[in-house]
Amino acid sequence: MLRQLHSIPGLFAAFFVFILALSGAVMSIQPALDKLDAKNSNQMSIAKMASLAAKTHAGIELISQSANGTLVVQYFNDDGAGKDIFDPQTGQSFKPQQASAIFGFFKQLHRTFYVGTTGRVVAGIIAFIMLLACFSGLFMLAKRLGGWRHLFSTSRGKKIPRLHVDVSRIIIIGLFITSLTGSYMSLAKFEIIDDGKGSFLAFPENILGTDPTPVGQLPALQNIALEDLRELRFPFPDDPFDVFTLITANGQGYIDQATGEMLVFEPNTLSRNVFEFFYMLHTGQGLWWLGILLGLSALGIPIMSVTGVIIWWRRQKTSTRITTNVAADKAEIVILVGSETNVTWGFAQHLQQKLAKTHIVAMNAFKPTTYKNAKKIIFITSTYGDGAAPESASRFLQKLDKSNKIPNFEYAVLGFGDKQFTQYSKFANDVDAALTAKGWQSFLPLELVDRQSSQAFEAWGHKLAKKLDLQLELNHIVSQPKIFDLTLNNIEDHNHDDEFFTRIMQFSLPTNMPKFAAGDLLAIIPPQTNIARYYSLATSSADGILGICVSKQQGGLCSPYLHGLKVGDQAQAYIQPNENFRPNKTQSPIIMIGAGTGIAPFIGFIANNNSKRDMHLYWGGRHPQSDALYQKPLAEHLASNHLTSLNIAHSRTENGQYVQQKLTQDADKIQKLMAQNAQIIVCGGRAMADQVKQTLADMGIDIDALKLDKRYIEDVY
Repeated sequence: MLRQLHSIPGLFAAFFVFILALSGAVMSIQPALDKLDAKNSNQMSIAKMASLAAKTHAGIELISQSANGTLVVQYFNDDGAGKDIFDPQTGQSFKPQQASAIFGFFKQLHRTFYVGTTGRVVAGIIAFIMLLACFSGLFMLAKRLGGWRHLFSTSRGKKIPRLHVDVSRIIIIGLFITSLTGSYMSLAKFEIIDDGKGSFLAFPENILGTDPTPVGQLPALQNIALEDLRELRFPFPDDPFDVFTLITANGQGYIDQATGEMLVFEPNTLSRNVFEFFYMLHTGQGLWWLGILLGLSALGIPIMSVTGVIIWWRRQKTSTRITTNVAADKAEIVILVGSETNVTWGFAQHLQQKLAKTHIVAMNAFKPTTYKNAKKIIFITSTYGDGAAPESASRFLQKLDKSNKIPNFEYAVLGFGDKQFTQYSKFANDVDAALTAKGWQSFLPLELVDRQSSQAFEAWGHKLAKKLDLQLELNHIVSQPKIFDLTLNNIEDHNHDDEFFTRIMQFSLPTNMPKFAAGDLLAIIPPQTNIARYYSLATSSADGILGICVSKQQGGLCSPYLHGLKVGDQAQAYIQPNENFRPNKTQSPIIMIGAGTGIAPFIGFIANNNSKRDMHLYWGGRHPQSDALYQKPLAEHLASNHLTSLNIAHSRTENGQYVQQKLTQDADKIQKLMAQNAQIIVCGGRAMADQVKQTLADMGIDIDALKLDKRYIEDVY
């Protein structure tokens, strides 16, 4: 519901919001320019200023002062009408006031879209929609980041959603002020709420009607500071019964031109003061610096609009329609789905299509009493943000809590998540724990899929097939970029005992291939299969080659294929961005930890270390003769100071060590580097990565805290 409240009005309003944002950004400059024309009055009274103006301007009709302090004298004399910007310090005008055609155009565009009253109504509606988007977006942001206390923690996820989140956090306060005040002013414009203008101030009757007193000697004007002036309208010439009309920041009144006394004064009502305050906030008039900040915030709105539309469109592309679904009371297998952006639905429906007698439904529709013939129930769920339930499973745990009967069927949970989040697949873990606590029996242990990995989904499918005693090949792909034919142009093979084979491979860079960086993934598609296998890139686009490192896995599908290629052979592949796996952009030290082929992205990181920040590599292999990977470039990088230190552990030697033992030996060094805000980057097998985490934790290093600050990142398999 929260997402619909945020996205549907936002999509409807996107075009108009775009116009309001750009026009508002242009108009935000005006208060600052206005402020430049303002001159310090040094606590001068209105009387003194008016006296100086009268000496240099005949036929004054009106003196007005903007909220930012610019004085304008409006007059009519023998030479005609004129408006001058007036300097009270010198008593002289320093330039005529000329309305800006540019600001005039954008003001009309901002207020009415150039369609009159209809445009004003639309502008008001759009302001209210923006206000709704602020509130709903703020709650979604808190949910995504793991709670209100993490509202300004480092964002994670894919590039476009991350950009949407980061920009929203920058502009949210400005957008809230703009939309709230815009909504209020629209309501005031159409008299839905009181703006405090009230009725016309009655003209006084007790006017003396004798010769006028010079304006500089009028007591009422002598007692009011110039900074409070909004307008001073002069009496009509040669009419002794006309009066000065005064509007100040506090109210309005009439002054007898003969006695200089205030004949009547009506203070502003509370509603008028509220309107003036909201007007100041919306326009920046009186707070020119706020106008600039609001203008900068407005420039973020087009980014929010574009990224929001992209996110919506991607959700629509990944949405699924259930065309065939066995009734819940007749199904032997029930699939319950928890999804936020529809991607998990795609995996779940792919599984449903591969199984017989299967019912699929959202986890929020959980009704165990209707699953009368069910033998297995499979939960497939993502986690929203940093640990929250996804939209289609937001009420599941509450429903489960009310269900006290232990069912006859068994369950399995498959969780989708992103390891860059500290609470990786937390909701899937919560579901599994809750089911266990209720006494439900599982037929498969909890399995987690990192970043929508088709390969991991396929592997889980094999485990599921064994339990169900059937043939099952899961080959769902969320989206597949353009595939390129790569030509192999260099091979470097490493092996020692004909047991473990590693190959460093370089492919030529095809024309029009998207840009990539070291740490991104090269997705190789083996012949006669749709599922790609991912390999970390050791090179970037600037290197002009695609470099990977591949260990041959016995019984594997892709690695034997790659090890069988010869120079000149071709392979099909595409680039899978891995944007969260990058060294940060500070100059703090980098600690790289890996094993086996996990060294590949580190080679690229080191090669690109042109600023020569401290980089320390801890790497583990089996044997120095079989695993002398990247030996020559590493030596060159050490000599050039691109790499600060190299620490290698070999496990298949007489005094064998693992990489985590190297870390323990260098505990003091690691601690000193962490005190310098070092970033830790881990790449390699899951078992190695888990042991590295434990080793670092034993040193007192808080991995979760580092992840929040993007100072601990990993790419494990």
